Amino acid sequence: MLAQYQVTLTEQIHRRAEKLAKLSGRTIEDMLPVMLILSAPTFTHPLDLDHSVSDLPDEDVLAIANLQMLPETNARHSGLLQKLGQDDLTESERSELNILHRVYEIGIIYQSFALKEAVIRGLREPLEIMTVLETVKQRVRKTFNNHCAYCLSAQQYLMQVLEIDHITPIAKGGTNDEDNLCLACRLCNLYKSNHTHSIDSETNQMTPLFNPRTDKWTQHFRWSQDGFRVIGLTAVGRVTIKVLRLNNETAILTRTNWVSVGWHPPK
Repeated sequence: MLAQYQVTLTEQIHRRAEKLAKLSGRTIEDMLPVMLILSAPTFTHPLDLDHSVSDLPDEDVLAIANLQMLPETNARHSGLLQKLGQDDLTESERSELNILHRVYEIGIIYQSFALKEAVIRGLREPLEIMTVLETVKQRVRKTFNNHCAYCLSAQQYLMQVLEIDHITPIAKGGTNDEDNLCLACRLCNLYKSNHTHSIDSETNQMTPLFNPRTDKWTQHFRWSQDGFRVIGLTAVGRVTIKVLRLNNETAILTRTNWVSVGWHPPK
C-alpha cells in the first residue's frame, strides 16, 4: 500500500518553481522536484532564483557564466546516462535521471543568460576562446573541432565537457573504434540514447539517424533565418531533429542568447 503525504509549499517556493517553469517551458509540477535538488549544493555557484541575472553583481555573473555541476552530481548524472544507453535503468533511476536532466537544463539556461550579461558588461569578449581541460579522445575532439556533432554547440559556451558518443551504441553492437565515435553535448547524448533509426513523418519510412562520421551536416540540416532552430533538409535530418529534440525549449532559449552576442550560428 502506498503512503500519501500532503506537502504545503511556501509562496516563495511556488513563485520560484513558477519562474523556472516559464524559463524551461515545463510545468510547475515538473519544477518542484528541481527545487528540492537546488536546495542543496548542486552547481559550483548557487543560482539566485529571486533575481534576474542582469541584477547580479559582476562576480556572480562571471561565476554563473562558468557554471558547472558539482563533481558528485555530475558523476551521478553521467552514471545514469550511461545506464540509459545500456537500457539498464530501473523506474526509480529513470525518474531520478529526468529530475537531474531538468536541473541540468536550468543550469544551461542560467549560464546562457550570464554569458550574455557578461558580454554586455564587457566582462567577456563575444568570441572568447577558452581552454578546454580535456585529454581523453583528443583526436575525436580535434576531428569535430570541439563542437557537438549534432547541434553544433561549441565547447566554450557549454556548462559541461562535450561527451564522447558512440554513433552506433554499444547496446546495438557498436564498438569503441574511432570511426564510431563523435562528440555530443549532454542534451543530444541524452536524447539520442541508444536510438539509431526512426520513422520519417514525410516518407513514412524507417530512416537512420545522422552519422557525423559519414554524413555532411549541411546536406541534411540548415539553420532557420533567425538562427534559433535546426531545419531538416532530408529524411535523415528530420528524424535526427525529432529523436534528438534539436529544437527543444532549452536549446531555443540558449541559442537566442548566443545569437544576440554573435556566438551563433556557427560559421
